[in-house]
Amino acid sequence: MAATDSATAINSSVVVVAQNLSDTVMASSTASANSTTVDGIASGDAVSTQDVGVLDSTLIVGGNAGLTVNETGVVTGTATTVNAAGASPAVPTATATASFSGNTGGIIDSSSSGGSASNDLLIGAAATIVVTADNTATAIATNVAGGSDAQSLINQTYGLDDVGVQAGSSGSLIANVDANAIAAATTVGGTTAASGADATSAATINNAVGINVSTVGAAGALSNISFGDGATISATAGTSSDKIQVSSTSTTATGDATATSILGNAIGIHHQQDDKQAPTDPSNLITVGNDATITGLGFADVKAAATTINGVAAATATTANTSGIEAGTVVV
Repeated sequence: MAATDSATAINSSVVVVAQNLSDTVMASSTASANSTTVDGIASGDAVSTQDVGVLDSTLIVGGNAGLTVNETGVVTGTATTVNAAGASPAVPTATATASFSGNTGGIIDSSSSGGSASNDLLIGAAATIVVTADNTATAIATNVAGGSDAQSLINQTYGLDDVGVQAGSSGSLIANVDANAIAAATTVGGTTAASGADATSAATINNAVGINVSTVGAAGALSNISFGDGATISATAGTSSDKIQVSSTSTTATGDATATSILGNAIGIHHQQDDKQAPTDPSNLITVGNDATITGLGFADVKAAATTINGVAAATATTANTSGIEAGTVVV
């Protein structure tokens, strides 16, 4: 059984928050698929195709105003079967998937050329912008006589993505993201190696970034961040007590157990610069005035566990990049 959901609060619009006022934008996507059988194939597939607070829009926030953007998503796929007759033990007859496949995050500019001149965030003096994105994908596959396979994927969770920011003095921009990809596969199999059942799990997060700019050159310059004096810019990917989590667990008695956990980027602030143009690349600049504070933090917990009694157990956990700040140029 498959379940699909999507949510976008604001799309292709111009939103104005007047001076001294406050507003809140919320987007939430939930997909749950649960498949159960006794002697057959169980398949539980859940996917969020898009979950964005503000997409391809211009936000104008007046002086002393406040804007809060919250994006949350939960996708869960479960598959349970006994599969006691008529199946090859090595074939994964219990399969569960949970994924975020499309645009996912707080404020995103998804234009094909990267940054857009019209999709920006304009902040008046002493205004406060708080963006939160929090997503969890869980896949659980359980079998007895046959194989089990669980796959969870979060392609992206961004606080801001390719969004240009222009702000006055004493403004604050805070972006916090959290992401959890969990996969668990459990089976038993027969009493001999020949009748063993395999358990396979894989959990992946490609990008969990507070403030992200991946476009370079002239288009990337449209996503630069500029603040006046007294600015506060803070972006976190996870926290010390609630890290970005990637977890895979595979357990079987007589077959092979394989668990794979992969984390791409868990970064507070990521502004990519074109090495071929550096230091003349006009893009990916963070510019602030006097007395500014810039904070970027990244925390991750990546783990894999594979257990078998009569078979091969292989567990692999990899992390590409966990960082606080990776910026082309910061001018203070």
